[in-house]
Amino acid sequence: MTDPAVGQNHVGIENLAGHGVNSTWANRRANIVVEPTTVAVCMAPPCGTCSRARERPIAPHLKAAGAPEPVPLRSNTWPEGLPTLRGSSLARVIQANRLYAFFCHIAKLCIAANKAWFMENPENSILWLLPAVQ
Repeated sequence: MTDPAVGQNHVGIENLAGHGVNSTWANRRANIVVEPTTVAVCMAPPCGTCSRARERPIAPHLKAAGAPEPVPLRSNTWPEGLPTLRGSSLARVIQANRLYAFFCHIAKLCIAANKAWFMENPENSILWLLPAVQ
C-alpha cells in the first residue's frame, strides 16, 4: 500500500511477539524479501529476553508496590539461555531464539537478493552475542 506520509509502497508485517515461527508463516514472510518491488527490509526483534534491564534491580518504590523483579534469562556466557531455565522462562527463550534465527534467515535472504536490510536492538543487547547473529 502507498503511505502518503512515507511516499513509498510498503508492506507492514505484524508484530511478531507471541507468534510461533512455523514454515507456512515463515515462508509467506520470506517471500516478501525476494519480491522485485522490495527495496529494503527493516527488522526490530523483540528484546525482552535479551534485555540487560533484567540484570538491574527494580526501584524500591516499584518493588513496594508489588512490581515483579525481572530475572536474567541469558548472559554473556550463555547468550542462548541460562542452563538453569525452566518452565515459562525456558519456553520464552526457546521461542525468542527461533524468532531471532528467523530474522537472521531473512537477513541472509536479503544479502543473497542484494536487498538493503537492518536489524535494530539496543547496543548492549545480548541479541548481538547469539551465534545465529554472529
